[in-house]
Amino acid sequence: MSDEAFREFLNEAEKYPLMWDSFELKAVGATKNESLYLLGLSCTLSVALHPTHEILFQTPDLLIVKEAKALTELQSIINSVSSGSVTVAGHTFIIDGFTNYECRIWGGSGQGWLDILYPYILLQYVGKPVREVIDESSLHRELEQWGYRCIWDLTQEKIGFQVGGAYSTQMRFVAPIFVEASGAFVNDNLRLVLRCSPSLKTDDLSAGYEVALNYFGNRQTERGRLDFLDATRIEDGVSFTLVKELPLLPQAESTVAWLFHSSRADPLYTLRIIKPATVRTNPVWGAMGLALSRQSGGQLLSARQILEESLGLMGEVRDSGRFEAAVHNMLSCMGYMCIFTGREWGTQGIDTLAFAPELDRVLAASMTVANNIGEKIRTMLPKLQELKTNLEGISVLPVIIAAVSPDVVLHSDHEDAKAHGIVLVLKPELEQILEAISTLPLDEARQRWDSIIESSNSGRAPNIL
Repeated sequence: MSDEAFREFLNEAEKYPLMWDSFELKAVGATKNESLYLLGLSCTLSVALHPTHEILFQTPDLLIVKEAKALTELQSIINSVSSGSVTVAGHTFIIDGFTNYECRIWGGSGQGWLDILYPYILLQYVGKPVREVIDESSLHRELEQWGYRCIWDLTQEKIGFQVGGAYSTQMRFVAPIFVEASGAFVNDNLRLVLRCSPSLKTDDLSAGYEVALNYFGNRQTERGRLDFLDATRIEDGVSFTLVKELPLLPQAESTVAWLFHSSRADPLYTLRIIKPATVRTNPVWGAMGLALSRQSGGQLLSARQILEESLGLMGEVRDSGRFEAAVHNMLSCMGYMCIFTGREWGTQGIDTLAFAPELDRVLAASMTVANNIGEKIRTMLPKLQELKTNLEGISVLPVIIAAVSPDVVLHSDHEDAKAHGIVLVLKPELEQILEAISTLPLDEARQRWDSIIESSNSGRAPNIL
């Protein structure tokens, strides 16, 4: 066992003095040759834990226990582990074959390997596969009597991580850094809220930010850094809360904020904050933006970027289901009540029926990611006739929405669509519609759509000014 690993872990932990006063041990071991061999150990630093111990699970061949201790006893535990054994709740576990380790710090909000709210320092040792330590098959048969399929199900429940099967024997030493960070747009201000352990110092905390701005479709970013020295401070006896507001321009759409501690260069938290819908903007678009935006490869993907990719505006798109869902969402952002009617239901011809809010007209939309306009026209005509015959008092407008450029569509397909009164909505129209729903109120976005449909139906270029 490497003393260097524990020194690295303790050196990191010492950067946050008075953060913890106790720790909790959980250990799982199996009996072999009348000795108890360690399969998994977790040691988590904490606050205000009272000394206690408990047996979590016990059979003749398997034991899981936990114990809480004062922080002053941590060094003796480390010394014992380094010597090849550890005693938890009065039971001594033999440590064999733990050689590989990694010590690092993970960010907050559930990032990293462990399901922990806070940023945390993690020292992890990985040892032999469990099957090299014990007879795993016989252990599984024993656990079936207790309702567990295998040892990794049991250990996940009892100690918080899995050992057995593809999971090797493990030891984890965890030091949570007790600070919670959140952010929100309040009017045109960015509000950052930190809930901190009393041991944290305000002047050790700072934040960097990057704001995405939209000037009528012209997108820019603004970067900066701030401290919390003048933040509003609220004490509750257990922790303190810092509230900091940063004035932003009304054109701000989203912000990425990074929380830093002076002890290290990497951020403790990364927050991605999207501005909710306002009176001027489209509330449906705002809600969709909050739901769809996500992190990918360390970057924030906005709802607009996701839709641009799904609609084929960033390049070729081959996933027809994703394309149809994107169009469906755009129609919803203009107030249409949409019904899926496509292949998922075993039908052909019409993929979506989109009813206007007034229920006086319905869009009968067929969608495609390929240049097969002629085929789409042929398959939708029988359904169109049926709709027009049976929907009294409702105007039926046939639309083919395709992720293709106008110049690749056959002239004969253009003429065929025109002859049957079918509107073609292609990439240029999709781009205009996406711009409208992301920048205009819902009613104005629908008016823009109506203008595009009307001009496409008449063969004229749309007036979008």
